[in-house]
Amino acid sequence: MVQAAKQELYLLNWEIANLTQKLISFSEMYSAVDLKTVEYLEKMIKTTDRFLTQKTLVPVGEWDAGDKAIFEGYTFSRSINCKMCDRSIKITKPGLLKHLAEHDIKVENTPKVKTPAKEPVTKSESKGPVKRKEPVQNKPRLHNEKPCLEVGCLPTIKEPVSNKMKKFLTNKSPQDQLKATTERKQEQVNSPVHAAIAADLEKILAYKFPNVKAHPFGSRVTGLGNDTSDVDIYLDLDGNQEGNLSKDTIQRYSNQVQALLQASGHWSEFKPILNARTPILRTWNLQQKLDCDLSFSNGLSMCNTELIQYFFEIQPVCSAVTLYVKEWARYLNIEALNGYTVTLLTIFFFQAHKLLPSVYQLQTNNSEEHKVRRISHWRVDFERKSLEQLKIVPIPEAQIELYLGGFFAFYGEAFKFETNMVCPFLGTPQLKIHFDPLGTRIPAQMKALREYYATLNMNEAHPVNELLQYAKPMVVQDPFELNHNVAKGLMPINVSKFRKLCAETGPLLQSAAAKGQPEA
Repeated sequence: MVQAAKQELYLLNWEIANLTQKLISFSEMYSAVDLKTVEYLEKMIKTTDRFLTQKTLVPVGEWDAGDKAIFEGYTFSRSINCKMCDRSIKITKPGLLKHLAEHDIKVENTPKVKTPAKEPVTKSESKGPVKRKEPVQNKPRLHNEKPCLEVGCLPTIKEPVSNKMKKFLTNKSPQDQLKATTERKQEQVNSPVHAAIAADLEKILAYKFPNVKAHPFGSRVTGLGNDTSDVDIYLDLDGNQEGNLSKDTIQRYSNQVQALLQASGHWSEFKPILNARTPILRTWNLQQKLDCDLSFSNGLSMCNTELIQYFFEIQPVCSAVTLYVKEWARYLNIEALNGYTVTLLTIFFFQAHKLLPSVYQLQTNNSEEHKVRRISHWRVDFERKSLEQLKIVPIPEAQIELYLGGFFAFYGEAFKFETNMVCPFLGTPQLKIHFDPLGTRIPAQMKALREYYATLNMNEAHPVNELLQYAKPMVVQDPFELNHNVAKGLMPINVSKFRKLCAETGPLLQSAAAKGQPEA
């Protein structure tokens, strides 16, 4: 048997040992973690398991004194690279907090700077009893301590277009790229996989829930996913699409569904994530070999999928541009810029140019047969009007590249992320400042949001789960759930990077398109 190269083992052992050392450092530093950290840890565990199952053991021979000296010569830097500026930062809590402050990120419970102790005051020196200060009634934490509401609040960056992105933009003409992504979309939309998974779930769960309905939704259903995308499925176990479920009910449903699926032998690797905004049970389908996210709480996500499908059906060019932009966004390496945000950004671009209707337009002046439908506080119905009824001109497929370039010009130069928010509900840019929950300037058309805020005690309202995060660097309002900013996780440096690379992509696209044209 061939022996493994010692040089490769040195590097592999050092990398694993260094990663372990950093993980130990963090475990000693923090007493609690958030769901995002748990998600990364789960991904690391799954990757490690896959790595071990794919490798075979080979003898390395005896480690002599020289080998040991070389290996021990590696020193652990006890540092981490910042994802925003790529600087190396020492793994100490004060050091990390200090560096985060440089990026205008405030962290709660930061250590206070010690001040010299004052000399004790004797009774004879004191002029009277010390009065205790009355507790200050703080206003609710509606946004970051440093809100993004003024022009110039976003940092200036000099990050160039990466070589990988240049290759993506110039290797094929935009028309060829669009054709390839559109073909992939058709394969995904017409795939029998979603129906097979839904049918399997309904068959297994019918034992306990006779009226169960499994509804696939999300990027795979709209054709915006890829071969490795999760399959999102809403499980309507008892006809509860019209309202939210309590935490106890969701916990009970999750336990019951997991037990039934586990007993069937068709599902494995169950991971309940029940404290998220949308609680899910993540699991692995053994037959289709796909990750599936099962949700129980309400059908809002399913309604969002139906709306996106409708927009894509009446204006197919919007679908093609969305597919291209999603592929482009992969090269930005911005973790918090998810596919749903990219989709809404693209739809809004077409709305702002009067090429798609607003949601408000689809919910007003409806026919008599149209029924109003609500889920929780939000109206989710819309009339499926044609472009002719809406008096909107259809875009010829030959003009796809024109509108693709228009998308990058719009978000790279025209749209003011500092002061404006993306609002698919109204289809036009809205001033962020008008959406202060304590103010009175929320547009009258957003009756549902006004009424919802009227039911809240603003001193007790949860700043993330109940109030629109209107002062974030990028605000992209959900088209139905009007108190949800789907881009709230993006940092100022991320938004600046997105805008700058949008501005630089347009000229590269024009160059690629010119090269792809046949010679006269």
